[in-house]
This record gives sequence, structure tokens and C-alpha cells, in this order.
Amino acid sequence: MSAKSGSLLFRDGMATPMLSGIFVPARDGFDHSINALRALAVTIVVLFHFQVAGFDFGFIGVDVFFVISGYLMTTIILSGLNRRSFTLWSFYRARFTRIYPALATLCAVVLVGGYFLIPPFDYERIGNQIFAAALFYSNVVFWQQEGYFNTGSEYKMLLHTWSLSVEWQFYMIYPVVLLAVEKVGLLRRIRTPLLWAGFLLSLGLCIYASGWKPSAAFFLLPTRAWEMLLGGLLAVHRETILRNAFLAKAALYGGLALLLSMVVLHQGAWPNAYALLPTLGAALVIGSGHVSGVAGRFVPVHYLGLWSYSIYLWHWPVAVMMRFGEVSHDPLWIVAGLGLSVVLGFLSYTLVEVPAQNFFRRGGAVPQTALAAVLVAFPIPAGVAVGRSGGMSERVSPEIALADGAARELNPRRGQCMSDSTDGKVLSDCVLGEGPVKAFLMGDSHADAVATGLVEALAGHGSVRVFALSGCPSMVGVGTFLSVECGIFNRLVFQRLKTEDPSIPLVIVNRADYGPETLTNDFMAAQVASFDEALQPRLDFGTPVENGRGTFACGASRYRKVFMLRPVPAPGSYLPRHVAYSLMWTGKAPDVQFSRTTYDSTFRKANRLIDRLAEDCGITPIDSFEAFCPPGGSCEAAPGGHPLFYDDNHLNEFGNKRLVPAFRSALLGSPS
Repeated sequence: MSAKSGSLLFRDGMATPMLSGIFVPARDGFDHSINALRALAVTIVVLFHFQVAGFDFGFIGVDVFFVISGYLMTTIILSGLNRRSFTLWSFYRARFTRIYPALATLCAVVLVGGYFLIPPFDYERIGNQIFAAALFYSNVVFWQQEGYFNTGSEYKMLLHTWSLSVEWQFYMIYPVVLLAVEKVGLLRRIRTPLLWAGFLLSLGLCIYASGWKPSAAFFLLPTRAWEMLLGGLLAVHRETILRNAFLAKAALYGGLALLLSMVVLHQGAWPNAYALLPTLGAALVIGSGHVSGVAGRFVPVHYLGLWSYSIYLWHWPVAVMMRFGEVSHDPLWIVAGLGLSVVLGFLSYTLVEVPAQNFFRRGGAVPQTALAAVLVAFPIPAGVAVGRSGGMSERVSPEIALADGAARELNPRRGQCMSDSTDGKVLSDCVLGEGPVKAFLMGDSHADAVATGLVEALAGHGSVRVFALSGCPSMVGVGTFLSVECGIFNRLVFQRLKTEDPSIPLVIVNRADYGPETLTNDFMAAQVASFDEALQPRLDFGTPVENGRGTFACGASRYRKVFMLRPVPAPGSYLPRHVAYSLMWTGKAPDVQFSRTTYDSTFRKANRLIDRLAEDCGITPIDSFEAFCPPGGSCEAAPGGHPLFYDDNHLNEFGNKRLVPAFRSALLGSPS
């Protein structure tokens, strides 16, 4: 039967066999174990991203993909070198043909659809992400922003392309190295030891960085290369496993056991030492040689594997759009999103992947060059145009532009005032306002968010010196699970404050919901907080801070007057997006109100702790709720359609001015 009749599907230009019942027949040259692993990897990744219960380990699917990629690329390269037929051009051409057409199609659809559906703030970011993804350095861009597991990352339309960038960077370097080794006789004789050395070096760097630079460990090639090199080592040693039937069987079952272990063993900043489990598991399954296993030939598994790349490409934009529409937790929408991801993956595979591969295999040189130029030429300049235009804000109404623009209303000197989260050992020198310093402001990103409000409160009296580090609670000797630099930063601030004029007060502003699940002991300082049986903070206020116990506020209060801002009422949703998308998709603005009942319930523990600090250490609380919901007044979170927050919990430059009277009353004794 001809391919035109639709009875055959293609993979890399080869027709897959006709189905026989619920299994596809085994076929020479087609490794069903690898295809099954692809199906497994894409399934758990997709279920994780759609937040399906029980799949919080699903991110390891990318680790499995890396092992598969390393194995296949090493096999291709070494096979070509052994036959003396390998060329860098043919290798890069094949990788481009495999990856780029589907990626370029995704970028085009996202850009065109986004023009009609996405407000300017997110559309601008999409343009920048497409540019980075099309040039395969999006992993570097996302590394410089929030971490992969941070809340803000779930709104990045092309976040998932970080893994494609890592792979492409590996593809650019790896064959060059192997080719160079092949050309030098001495190195050729130690090729396998060199692969082992690269694997161990990258693995060691990864384990070290996961505790110190977790975002770098996650996104960057040097800390991810070991996973692909593990696949490369498998390619070198696989024949040894296959020669022993018992060893091959043990590899299969051992590999499956290691993969299953990740259901419970995936703790800590990823990837860490635990990442050896799924990667070794994947390598052992491939190495077992069970290419015609029943599971791999099961029809759904077979086609999920075939479509895995396209499903991976399309599922994340679907998930992001559901988050924009605030339906990502609705079970019916989750099911619909999963189904749509598979359908789009199928369409991308059959209409883009297969035709493109066939065309680049059989078409003439001129048409191939022309198509490649089009594929590259569209997403790169289009991404630049959208990014540099500010998301083409002229296409939306003034009401949408106002709501959407609230997300951009950050401290104009944020870059200077926020200490570098990758190096907590350096304090930023940030003084806001005019005149001598009359207050110190210290805390996390929430301190930065209210900084200009405090400056306005002290206008005419003096300036404010800011010490802020994102994600860092003001506690000596404690960091967050993503930043051990936090403890270093807090000690530096404490030491600095002891040398400053004691008449200058300190204002502490922190996120209110730091708790035992996000705090970890800084290994360079003593623990300051213990937790009772209910995992609630139990702080010892009587021990000097220098000895590593007690809170920062209590220690600082021994040297100067300390104020602490009570939690600011939060809208509970990403407010600028909530308002802008509602206006853009429905034409109606949502009514977002603060509730005293919700506030008291949400921040009861935080306010209770502040009350204890006031009683035990003499710090002065600064009330915040009535600044946003005065008695008898409006409690709107977006008065006049203008959100008070730039996300779901940080005040923007418009919103922080609500705190000016409270700051003035506390520090100057008068609200005006």
C-alpha cells in the first residue's frame, strides 16, 4: 500500500510496520526499548507539567531524554568514524533536520496566536524567548532569570526549550571533540577513558553546583553533559552487556527498578546525586538490548514514543495557556489539555517532522537551502521585532495596557538595590532619596518592592539605604532551599549595621510565609530556629545572635530601633495578568477585593510571630491592612483597573504608595 493512502506512518523517512492487533511487529533497525523510554519520559514530563497528582517526579523525564540523546549521538558518531564516513556537516545537517522544523513551526504558531490572545507584557517575553530558543541559548536566558521550579517560570511560554538548547550545545561540541580525538593516535587509544573523565568531571560539578548554584546546575551544559556522556559510555560498552544474557537481563530489571525508585527518591535541588538513579536506569534499559520487548511494541507506547518530540514541544504552551486562563487546576481542563497535547504532537509529527525529514533527505540542494533559510529567518527576526516593540502594545485597548503595564512597575533601581542572588557575599550599595541616610531597609524582594514608598514617606527628611536579597528571610544562619548565600548575606548586613549610626532605624520587610518547608540550615552558620512537633517555628529569643540563635530582628534591636512591616494583603493571583487576560478574552474586568477574614486566616501565624517579637525584643510593628482596605472604604486590589501588585504578592510602584502614611506615622510620628 502506498504512503499516500495514509496507512503508513514514517520515522526518519522509514515506514513503520502495519499494526497487528494491539502490538506492532518487531522490526530490524528499530529499537523499541529506546522508543518505549521516549514514551515514558514524555508521559511523566507532561503529567508533571499539568500538575497531575502523583507525578511530582515527572521532571526526571528530561534526564532520560538526555541519556537517550547521548547514546544515539555517540552511536552515530562512532559508527561514522569507524567507517571513515563521518563529517561534521552531515551530522549537523541531520540534527537541524530533526529538531528545527517542528521548533520553528511552534514558534510561528505561538507568535501568530499570541498576537490575538496575549497581552503586551507576556507577548514581549514570548518574543525574547523565541529569539533565544531559535538560537539555542534559551537555557542561559532562563538560568539568568527565576529558577525552573519558581512560580514565575510556569508562565514562560518557551521555558521547556531550555533542554533543546542544552542538547544543541552538546551537539556542537561533542562531535568536534570525538573527531579531534580520532585524528590524534595517542588520544584515540584513550578515547574511552576520556569519556569517563568527562562524565565524572561533569557529574562532580553538577553535584557540587546543585547545593551552591542550583539554577546553574539545572540549566547549563557543563552540569548536564554527564547525562549525555552516560549515554555515550553506554554506546561504548553496550556490546559487553549484550554478550552476556544474564547480564543483559539483570540490566533490564535493574534499570526498571532504578527508574521506579524515582517515585520517592527525587529530593532536593535538581539535578543532584539522586539524578544518577533515573539516568542509570535508562542507560541499563537501553543496554539490556531488549529491542523487541512487549511493552515497547504496545500500540499506545509505540506511538507516544514516535510523537514524543512533538508532544514535548506542544504540551507546555498548552499548559501555559491554561494557566493564563486560570483553569490549570480544573480536572476537566487538565484532561482536555492532555488530549490536545497528544493531538498537536501527532499533527506536528505527521505534518511537519516527517515531511521535513523526507524533504531534506530527497530534495535538491537549492530547495533544501531555501527551506532551511525560511525556517531560520522567520522566528529569529520575528522574535526580535516582538521583543523590541514591547509586545506591540498598540494592538490592545488602553484598559488592557493599564492593567498589563502594572507588571512592569518595579523599583526603577531594582537592579542596583537587589544584591546578586548568585553571590550573597556582596552587598549592593543602594541609597534612594536625597540627603543623609535616615532609615535602613532590609529584607527580601518584598523590601525592594516597598522601597520607593518608604523613600516618599521620608521625603524632605533624608534617604534610605537598602539591603535586599531575593528569596532571603531576615534570619541569621538560615538560608532557603534554593540559596545558601542567604545566611552569608544576613551576616554581612548584621555586621554592617553594628558599625552604622545607632540612631538610624531599621525597617525589616519580608515575605510572610517562609516556613520549615523552605528553610534550611546554612552549613556555614549555626541553626537559629527549631521546629516543634507541628512543624511550627520555635525561636529562642534569649540567646545572642552572634552565637547563631534568635532572629535577626531581635539581634538588631539591641543596637537600634527596629520596625517590622506586617504582611501586606495579597490578591492570591497574578494580578496584572488576571485583569489583563480577563479584559482581553472576555471584555470584562474582574472584581478583586481584599478580605479581612482571608487576611487574618492567611497571615495569622506571621502576625502572631511579629507580636512575639514586639513583646520579647521591643520591635515596632507597622500595620499594613488598613492602608489597602480602610474602614468603610474600598478594598479593591485594582482600583480604577490599575493593579496594586506586579505579580501575585509583590507591590508595584503604584501600590507601595499606599504604605506612605503608615511609614510616616511609624518613623516620623505623623501620617502626613
